[in-house]
Amino acid sequence: MRKIAIYSRVSTDEQAKNKEGSISSQIHRLQLKIEEKNRYENGKWGKLVDTYKDEAFSGKNFERPEFQRMLNDVKKKRINTVMVTELSRLSRSVTDFLNFINELQKLNCDFICLQYDFDTTSPAGRVFMTIIMALAQFERELTVERIKNNCHARALRGLLNGGHPFLGYDKDTVNTGNLIINKKEATLIQEIFNYYLELGSMSKVAQELNRQGYTNKSWVAKN
Repeated sequence: MRKIAIYSRVSTDEQAKNKEGSISSQIHRLQLKIEEKNRYENGKWGKLVDTYKDEAFSGKNFERPEFQRMLNDVKKKRINTVMVTELSRLSRSVTDFLNFINELQKLNCDFICLQYDFDTTSPAGRVFMTIIMALAQFERELTVERIKNNCHARALRGLLNGGHPFLGYDKDTVNTGNLIINKKEATLIQEIFNYYLELGSMSKVAQELNRQGYTNKSWVAKN
């Protein structure tokens, strides 16, 4: 009989605080899968040994406490099957994922993913997982490139890309992507440029502004 580990992960604090959110959904789906398998095999397919939950941790690497605890339990032979709902819950890196799968193979531990309904018990399953992870990483890289290019294009047009307000401008309350000049702060901006022409150094300008008691722009966040 399999000794099963359920692994779940969410990447933000907001997701982690939602008790009925993604973490709970992942665990519930995996538990249902185990029950389904056991119904077909007279309760002898596998037993859930432990549940591992990494809350508010990125999938970019394996530096996660619950993941490391799970891996240690695999090494101790406490579990011999790892189950996840999606590959992205385990890792967002093809290299890290393949290294993990190789480690599981050395330890005679199976890996099962509900997303594509495959496991590592067959060569075909291992090849398929490798292809899927490579395609997923390619898609993420394209998305990052699109976002970067879009932000650059917006900046060239003088539009706001989010973030905190900065000195000399305010957000346009009507067209939120636009900036409008803050007339009061604009006077200070002009003084800053004049100080730079006089002093010839940004650090010296900052020292002079600090000496005169100027501060960075302040704002009220929505929270």
